[in-house]
Amino acid sequence: MTSSRMAFVVLMCLVVAGAPVPAHAVTCGQVSQSVRPCMVYLQNGGNVPPSCCNGIRYLSNSAKTSGDRQSVCR
Repeated sequence: MTSSRMAFVVLMCLVVAGAPVPAHAVTCGQVSQSVRPCMVYLQNGGNVPPSCCNGIRYLSNSAKTSGDRQSVCR
C-alpha cells in the first residue's frame, strides 16, 4: 500500500472514530417529568393545569421530527 493510501485510510479511521454519536432529542425522564402534571387531569378530569400544557408544549418543541419522537421509546 502506498503511503498516500495509508494516510487516507488512517484519516478515514480518525473521521469515523471522531464522528459524533447522535443524541436523543428528548429522554424518557424528560417525557415522564413533562407529563407528570397531566396525571391528575387524566385520572379525574376537570381543568387542565397550565403546567400540563407547558410540559406538552416543551415536548412538542423538543422533539420536532418523527425520529426524535420515536427515539424516546427505544
